[in-house]
Amino acid sequence: MGMGKNLNCKRNRNYDEKVLDAVDKVIKNIEPIKRLQILKELKENYIGDNVIKISKYIKKKYLYNLKASGMHVAGYWLARGWEEYTSKRKATEYAKEIFKNKKSPFELEFWLNKVDPKTNKKYTKKNAEYKRKSQIPINTEYWLEKGFSKEESEIKAKIQKQFNNEKGAKIQSSKSKLYLKKRSKRCKEYWIERGFSEEDAIQKISKQQCTFSKEICIKKYGYEKGLEVWKIRQDKWQKTLNDKPQKEKDRINRAKISNTGHISKNEKEILKHLESILPQIEIQKVIGNYVCDFANKQNIVEYYGDYWHCNPKIYDKQFFNKTKNKFAYEIHEYDNNRKQFLEKSGYKVKIVWENDYKKDPKILIWEILQFLQTGKQ
Repeated sequence: MGMGKNLNCKRNRNYDEKVLDAVDKVIKNIEPIKRLQILKELKENYIGDNVIKISKYIKKKYLYNLKASGMHVAGYWLARGWEEYTSKRKATEYAKEIFKNKKSPFELEFWLNKVDPKTNKKYTKKNAEYKRKSQIPINTEYWLEKGFSKEESEIKAKIQKQFNNEKGAKIQSSKSKLYLKKRSKRCKEYWIERGFSEEDAIQKISKQQCTFSKEICIKKYGYEKGLEVWKIRQDKWQKTLNDKPQKEKDRINRAKISNTGHISKNEKEILKHLESILPQIEIQKVIGNYVCDFANKQNIVEYYGDYWHCNPKIYDKQFFNKTKNKFAYEIHEYDNNRKQFLEKSGYKVKIVWENDYKKDPKILIWEILQFLQTGKQ
């Protein structure tokens, strides 16, 4: 009796309930907003009085453009209404789950379990690492395996790396802002994409930005060892940046400035006046590991915000800048090292403080213009 009653209830469902049942059975893993759009369209246009008929309509109307590929392919998710980055992420996660027990030639463990034909024994860790590297064209080992000399292999690996970087920069420049934000742990969109609330995402960003600093290294490893660890990381980061093509360096550094809000209202005002007289002026010029505010030939002008750079006329050396999480003397040390690097690289540098600019903008703009044209302070 109970079973008959349940079947009868199922038969007596209204049209909206039948549509809901049909959509969720026919199209799996559909993006929520797209699902609602389909439901709305079906509810507004009466298809039939049974689920089978509605299901056939859905297949004919919506499934013709859905990818037949599996869930480990981004196209599967894209066709179901998911945003590009989310589609790639879902596909990657699903692929990892499918192939989690399968080792790749790009992994060290793959070769450690193989027999080296030269010794008839399993690869040693050193030889396994060599074989792993030999699978990737940006490594010297790849070209050595193809019979090139060491010198030729190093050149070919470097060319391939540059090509990859340029290709990567081109691909990156074609991506939407949302796509790029979803990739960066320093953006709230990254964490929201992974199920966090906006408030939690902001907290995650805050923690992420403080995971590596000179102070944290010293606290973790002690003073001497901490400084060594910090310096190795900084040198590695700079080498990585320097290996990239100039166009990619410019993009990275401009993005850093844009994301941290370093372009002030006063700088825009200065630029407006300079461009009208000096159209060839370079803005945010990348030199080594630094991005300079204004440049013309070998002359550079840096605009220092009083708080951001802790103007010595206003702030004591022991003042703690909460925004940068550093003491004033540390900020001064960094800025001095930056200035010395630029000067050693053959540039003349003029520092303009926010406080001085505010006192008399016209005179400061004139001084900046004269310096950029002549290099004279």
